[in-house]
Amino acid sequence: MHSILNQAKLIASSILENNLTVKALFQQSGILKLLSSQAAISIEMPYLQ
Repeated sequence: MHSILNQAKLIASSILENNLTVKALFQQSGILKLLSSQAAISIEMPYLQ
């Protein structure tokens, strides 16, 4: 499970699964963090307007 945070506040969580390659998601953790931050911003933007 991966937490989606914006300004240290939990916005959502996601579960990513890959049964084909061992440790594939751990190798791409930097990309997952970047995508998670962008997802958190996109989720919160409608509430700020």
